[in-house]
Amino acid sequence: MVTVGVLVRVENESLRDVELALNAIPGVSTLELEEAGSIGLVIEAPDLDAAHSLLCDQVQRTAGVLAAWPIHTQLETQPPDASSQPFQFRS
Repeated sequence: MVTVGVLVRVENESLRDVELALNAIPGVSTLELEEAGSIGLVIEAPDLDAAHSLLCDQVQRTAGVLAAWPIHTQLETQPPDASSQPFQFRS
């Protein structure tokens, strides 16, 4: 499981509509922020590729979203079993 915290900048006049649209995306939850024109998101996905896909293909393409930046990522790894390969970073 991967959890990603995201800062989203939105058009002020469409803040509530954007928040509702983002909450409708499976695996995405919104958080209210005090800064005008900003929404916090938590993306939960089975792996980093799926989280990246949610961010790039759905969150950033939501009408009214001006920009979305990942600000925190938590990777939960499971203990390897005898048949698994060691974890390797991809570039």
